[in-house]
Amino acid sequence: MKLELPKLIGHRGVKDLAPENTLDSIHKAISLNLKWVEVDVKISKNKIPFLLHDDKLNRTTNFKGNPINYNYNDISNMNCGLWFDKRYKNTYPPSLEEVLLLCNKKNIGVNIELKPNKGFEKKNVKAVVKLISKIKLKSKYYFSSFNWESVILVKKLLPKSFAGILI
Repeated sequence: MKLELPKLIGHRGVKDLAPENTLDSIHKAISLNLKWVEVDVKISKNKIPFLLHDDKLNRTTNFKGNPINYNYNDISNMNCGLWFDKRYKNTYPPSLEEVLLLCNKKNIGVNIELKPNKGFEKKNVKAVVKLISKIKLKSKYYFSSFNWESVILVKKLLPKSFAGILI
């Protein structure tokens, strides 16, 4: 199977038009007729994959510290929109499942960037693979990571998936 990537992929949704890595940002990408989005994925303490770019929660949420120290229930109650604009006061870090279901419904491709969860990279990959295996996706997806071990593991667990190492 061949994967045809478009020339334009919404980075973190469309991070300059709505808070990055949120459903609002992905909806904005969809409204702009983008056919693919890139999202950054980490896992929570209870191994739920969710969207976050940074190593810490500090920059884009009203919490501080490492996300691996929080259960997803706590993360889903964080605000990750006020730093961007007060219109996004009810925005939270979505689970990858929510994002995949939305993109599947809208037939939008997803570049899933596996972010390093320092010391939890394998658990991160396994949680994402478990979710992908559970959801029957009709839309296309692609894995990428700066962590080559994550890419190798995802290819081992999902050999027919598309994946690339970022440098």
